[in-house]
Amino acid sequence: MVSGAIKDKEAFIQKLILKDQTEDLRCKHISMEDDWYYMDNQAKRYFTNVFGFFVYEKYLGTRILDVKTEGDGSDIVGWLDQLVGKDIVEER
Repeated sequence: MVSGAIKDKEAFIQKLILKDQTEDLRCKHISMEDDWYYMDNQAKRYFTNVFGFFVYEKYLGTRILDVKTEGDGSDIVGWLDQLVGKDIVEER
């Protein structure tokens, strides 16, 4: 569903960091000094655990996507569409 939004699949994959972490460690790898994006179906729970609610609210919908667990993926497509102009997605 999102493949058309990715300009260069290999370059996109090279930028992904898939983390398998416990609840206590989840999100700790994110550096606010880097260019980062975070997508998780429990983003609020885990991100606020590390960075607090204020930072979560600040970036929700821009750098953070709290994915709808039972969704059809349209939330992900919409979020990627907002990133148009970034080097990871194709301009339309």
